[in-house]
Amino acid sequence: MPRPANPQDEHLRLAALYELGILDTPPDPGFDRLTSLACDLFQVPIAVVSLVDARRQWFKSRSGLERCETHRDISFCAHAVVSDTALVVEDAREDARFHDNPFVIGPPHIRFYAGQLLRPDGRHAVGTLCLMDHLPRTLSAKDHDRLDQLAAQVEELLREHQLRVQLVEQKRVLTNTTQRLSALLQAIPDALYLLDETGLVTRLDVATPANEPFADELRRRFALHGKDNMPSFIWQDDGEDTVHEVRVVPAHGEYLAIARDITERLQIEKMKGEFIATVSHELRTPLTAIRGALDMLDNGLAGELPESARPLVSIANKNSRRLVRLINDILDIEKLAAGQLKLHEQRFTLRPLIEQALEDNALYAESFGVALSLVPPAANGEVLLDPDRFAQVMANLLSNASKHSPAGDTVSVSLMHLRRGGKDWLEITVSDRGEGIPLAFQPRVFERFAQADGSDRRRVGGSGLGLAITRSLVHAMGGDIDFTSVPGEGTCFRVRLPCLAPIYDDVDQEAI
Repeated sequence: MPRPANPQDEHLRLAALYELGILDTPPDPGFDRLTSLACDLFQVPIAVVSLVDARRQWFKSRSGLERCETHRDISFCAHAVVSDTALVVEDAREDARFHDNPFVIGPPHIRFYAGQLLRPDGRHAVGTLCLMDHLPRTLSAKDHDRLDQLAAQVEELLREHQLRVQLVEQKRVLTNTTQRLSALLQAIPDALYLLDETGLVTRLDVATPANEPFADELRRRFALHGKDNMPSFIWQDDGEDTVHEVRVVPAHGEYLAIARDITERLQIEKMKGEFIATVSHELRTPLTAIRGALDMLDNGLAGELPESARPLVSIANKNSRRLVRLINDILDIEKLAAGQLKLHEQRFTLRPLIEQALEDNALYAESFGVALSLVPPAANGEVLLDPDRFAQVMANLLSNASKHSPAGDTVSVSLMHLRRGGKDWLEITVSDRGEGIPLAFQPRVFERFAQADGSDRRRVGGSGLGLAITRSLVHAMGGDIDFTSVPGEGTCFRVRLPCLAPIYDDVDQEAI
């Protein structure tokens, strides 16, 4: 008895069979009705739906047969799935492939076999709907058509079963995903709201209605800013102590509002600010006295110092000044963060203030072997600012540029008039040719206490507060600040202030 060959696409055929998810499933009345109908229609004692896997044929439905499966090597259907058409064996005893088959010479004593291929995916034969008889017989053309129609019904049942299996699996995955999502939402400390384009607000993380005042605020902001530009905001319900930071992000045509309780964070920040301010005030009083005493000793007002003591007093005096500057910076940054820094703004001509800043910081720059220069031609104009705070801005920028410039170099300062957004601006640039700011650090330049090199071995000193204070002061005076830096080539900071009235002298007219 020759073994049945494998189809050329056997791996694809088996994949199509396994994707049905039907092997070894319980009996199905739908399939059983079709095999029973086949027995009656064709007047045969046996009809089965046979599926052929890698090692066996398994009967999804069988009428007139006790077995539920057989080995593939002795299977009639294994020969059928190799062919492209139905397999009909009119007398198995006369067929060389089956004459010594155990099912021919023994029970159930098959003489006649007709197997119509089952291709539920339209391509791969996964098995057959087959008829068997104990006597030889032929199959008419009409019988071929009827068998083909019944096989088509079996294929439909196979496809329906596959869909049910897929739906069950999708439901299982969806249930698991829903459970995980529900657990995740409950574990997230933030409150989640969904805002659709009709204005309906739904709470997602808990099964409770949305807070109506909050929902009204979301709808109001949605109407105010539009669907493409809704910024984050701070929310505090009337009469409540709880403060929320709300971030709104697009979500497939709707909008997800994430409300985070920042009450405790704000309280901690307030306590921290109060603590720093208190400690700084307490430190500034004795430091002022120490600095005054050291100034007197350093200037010889308390008598001539021994030669060995002079450098020590000078070092102590220098570092006491540094501590005073650090404390003042800390106090300034806390006042700026709390919105408590008062500005005394007046109308000034800008160029003289820049020239004064260069003069005031020249000695500091000289200590690094660096010169300061105002690049001609310089524009001019009137601005509204606090002169002391503007001097602080310029001192921070000039000192930074000086510290990071190579000895013998010059820090260049320029002043030009700009027209941007329908408004007049005066732009100040402070440029150096130092090492530049590392690319990885550039996004953090204006953060508090941020330093490109935070180690104790930094070549230049500083608290990391100067640029944070500078940006806050510039913004407080209605201006803007940014920078460009190329590592190895230098850095240029740009400060822009609203120009109330440009001033054009002869030099400016030539430049324009």
